Parts: sequence; structure tokens; C-alpha cells
Amino acid sequence: MIKITVNNSVLEKLSSAFPKPPNSAKRALAKYIGVLEEKLFESLGKGRSEYARKLKAYSIPVDKLSGEGGRIGANKIRLHAWLEQNNLALVKTVVLGTNRTGVVSLVKLTDLVTMTDDMAASQLGAKTSAELDAHLDEPSDSDGEFVSHLFPDMKSLTEAEVFARYDITEIDVESLKHYIRWLLTKANKLTPIQKENNLRQAQIILRVAQFSDGLFFQRKKASFFGRTYYEGISVQGVHKSLREAMIGNCYEYDIKSSVIAWKAGFARACFAQMKSTKTFEDEFSATLLYLEKKKAFTDAVITDTFTSDSKSDHDHQLKLIKQAVTAMSFGARLTVKGWQDDCGAWTNPAIVDIIKNGEERSRFAKSKTIKKFSAEQKTLDSYIFGIFIKANPQFSTCKDLQTGSGRISKSKVMAYLYQHAETAVMDIVRAELKTLGRTVLANIHDAIIIRHKLSAYDREEIEYKMRASTGIDYWRLGETKLKRYKLVSNEALEDEKLHKQRMAAEMEKAKNYKPKNF
Repeated sequence: MIKITVNNSVLEKLSSAFPKPPNSAKRALAKYIGVLEEKLFESLGKGRSEYARKLKAYSIPVDKLSGEGGRIGANKIRLHAWLEQNNLALVKTVVLGTNRTGVVSLVKLTDLVTMTDDMAASQLGAKTSAELDAHLDEPSDSDGEFVSHLFPDMKSLTEAEVFARYDITEIDVESLKHYIRWLLTKANKLTPIQKENNLRQAQIILRVAQFSDGLFFQRKKASFFGRTYYEGISVQGVHKSLREAMIGNCYEYDIKSSVIAWKAGFARACFAQMKSTKTFEDEFSATLLYLEKKKAFTDAVITDTFTSDSKSDHDHQLKLIKQAVTAMSFGARLTVKGWQDDCGAWTNPAIVDIIKNGEERSRFAKSKTIKKFSAEQKTLDSYIFGIFIKANPQFSTCKDLQTGSGRISKSKVMAYLYQHAETAVMDIVRAELKTLGRTVLANIHDAIIIRHKLSAYDREEIEYKMRASTGIDYWRLGETKLKRYKLVSNEALEDEKLHKQRMAAEMEKAKNYKPKNF
């Protein structure tokens, strides 16, 4: 999939420096190249940022490349270090990662390296329609080796062990092929980086499904905070259009405004200890408005944030407001500017990254509705945090819930509590679906995907169990229908184009029509 070709001068100089034992230099360099190919593949599979793409760089943990890249010579010198010291480095760091921030280094390939990428759009786009069909329909032996490499433990596991370690999703292979063709020809609303990432991930999922009877395996990775994530590509992490393509016709059910609904479940108890002169409805008016009349809430904030001459349309404005409110519910600061830390690193609050226009961001922060919502969320955060720490004092010394300086972190505690609550309520949903004989095709934190639509009765029963079992009265399930991708022939597209032209001509004729003798 990823093939690295290195200038002959590297091996020549390495062999000259380490002539014995025979071929040791060749073996050492081959091992290092193999590790580099693997790291590049992993980087591309996770998806590159727009910044990395523009730099023609890749996110690679250089320490792991160095550690896994092998050693050479009697003194067991790391080959990675030797190459750098002798001006023969295959990669150069353009952004240095740090363990403190968890940022992975960005590296570029040097002039000594040529990379061939079989999954790149340029490679697939150069194929004729027939060649592309053959490429997608007929995986090669090397594709099989690639899939085996992705799941090296699979052959040694029992069926029970496979289900314990992996979540398995049924893949609509034909839909996925059509999606790849669509990415190459018609995906005009996706950014170049989205196309690049989606195309690669779609091909990987396709190859796995073709060698596993239409299944895709996602290795589970449990988090201390309560969620189950996956290693590598998964239905959780891919773009929503790819998720739709890989599963095909199905229904997604997610918890509406999940974190806000969860916190609102504590609002009555919080109000009881506030000794407020206001009513409960007044004290938490913005939160209740968002949960019960979201359109009224978002319309008010949009009016406060955007002027009539705004360059963005209503749908985009609505998307930004929803993202910003969700970020605030997870603890994002209502701050309109970034700041520089003690090490000189610049940090932008989530609101700055979401609402990029400074004037609109300022108006958003000054919105009465947003100010009220922000204040209510802070009140609920403090209340929930307080009762948790009081009931569980041992968590005050838990390192996973502390800041870098060793203090208990409110944001981490809130994430821990919410994610455990989210997992618990989704376990209730999954259990209820099992009693109904419904198979869960995919799990996405606060959402699940099933093949067929729930009846209104079944959906209401599940929601009742969610509320009754957790004591959270605001849980509701949203429903989204997902559709498989279908092949549209060139002839059909041409017919559609001609039909639209005919309709336009008829409309024009009708507009200009004047009855005789009028």
C-alpha cells in the first residue's frame, strides 16, 4: 500500500560504515524502511490535518520510529540516529511533538526518499472506469497480506476471544465501492483533505470486508473515563458520509443533547439547595429552553450573533451555534480570544476554533441567552462536581483526574462522570434492543445503528427505560435515516441533465406565453 524507495547512496554509505557481517547494512536498512512505511500508513489511515497536507508532512511518533527502527554495528547504534548524524536522514521533523501536550511530531520525507501510495486519489484517478472496477472488485494477494497484517492476532483467537476483543460491523460492500467512485468524481462539497482521508479509509474498510465475508473488525480500547474507543479506523471516527456508505440502509439513534440532558437531571436537586427566590423554571430557563424548545433557543442566539449581511447561510449558522453550545456544555470557556501559556505555546478556546469571525464570536459571547446558559451550566458543573467529590473523596488523589500540577481537575471529573453515565444509559438501550431481537450494527458513544426503523411504541418504551433506570428525566432518542450509495451510470446522469434542460425550457415558454386575442 505504502512503498518507500530510498536513494542507493544511503545503502552504499551504510554498507561502507558497517561492512560486517555481510548484508547487515542491507537488512538493517530494510527493517527501518519497513517501520517507516508502517508509520506512514498509520498516519494516513488516521487522517491528515489540512495543515499537514499543505506541508506534505505526516504525524509520526519519531521516538517510536527510532526505537522500532533497529540498531546496527558492534555498539548497537540506533539506525535512525546514525542516519541523522551522517546527513542521510529519511525524515526531517518540521513540528516537534511533546509528551506534555500529547502532540505527535510532524515529519517530511527527505529528498533521499520516494513514496508510492496505491491508495492515493492520483493513483485511482488515473485508472479508466474499467480498470477502477477491476481494482475495486478483485483484491490482490498483496491486499490479503495487508489485511492479515492489520489483524495479526486474529488467526490465533477463538470465536469468543474475537468477540471479546473486537466489535464487528457488517459492511455493505457494493455501497462502499459506489462511495469510492463518488469520492473520485462527484464529491464536490468535501474539502480536499476530507476526500483524501475518506478515500483511504474507505479502501481499507473495503479490503478488510472483502477478505472477511463482509465484516469489519474494530479492536476495543476501553478508556478510564468510561467510553469504549477503538484502535485504528472505526465506525466512530470516520466521516459521516463514509459511515453511511459502509453500513448502507439503516437507522441511527442518538441521545438528543446528551450531556446537557444528563446535567439537567441534577437540576432539581441543585435548585433545592440554592435557596433561590426564583422558580426552578426561571433559574434554569436557558437549559430548559435548549432541551424543550431548541429551535427557539438557536433562533435567538443566531439573531444575536449574525447580522443580515453575514456571508454564511442559515444552515451554517445553525451548525456553528450547535457546535459552540455543545462545546460549552462540555466545559469550554466563553472566551473570545486565545492565550499563551508559560512555555510560549498558543492555545485557542473551543469557541474561537468554532466561530472564527471575531465580531460574530464577540456578539455570541454577549448574547443574553448564551450568558444565561453559560451561568446555568457552571452552576450545574459545580453542584455535580461537589457531590461527587464529597461522596468519593478517594478520587481527589486519582492521577487520571488531576491537572499537570497535581490538583483535582473539574473538567476531567465532569468528563469521567458524564462518560460513565453515557455508557450506562447506552447499555440500557442495547439491552432493550436485544429483547426486541434487534442487532446493533455499530456503537458511537451516545448513539447506536440498527438495520430497521423502530416503531413509535418501541422507541417510547426504550426512552422510558432510559429515564426510569437512571433518574434522568431528559433522555430522548433522535432518529436519523442513513442510505446506501448507489451507482449512477453516465447515461442516467446525461438523461437527468437533458430532463432538467427540457423542464427549464418549458418553464421559460410558460412564462412568456400570451393567450391569443388577449
